[in-house]
Amino acid sequence: MLPILPCLAVAFPSISTGIYQFPKEKAAKIAIQTVLKYLENENNFEQIILVSFDEENFALLKTALAAALKLE
Repeated sequence: MLPILPCLAVAFPSISTGIYQFPKEKAAKIAIQTVLKYLENENNFEQIILVSFDEENFALLKTALAAALKLE
């Protein structure tokens, strides 16, 4: 049996916003809301990395995070 090792970091991309044309702004909001909701009950990661493949997605993630944290 393999030992269970703690996971200290997780990363996930803005998937389906390219070829599948999922709305980029909606994807950013969902990603931020999901991470923040998870962190309400769990805090076992040292890093949570949101991956964007272009400047547009990066800007949308920053805007969604600022709005969720009331930084705007």
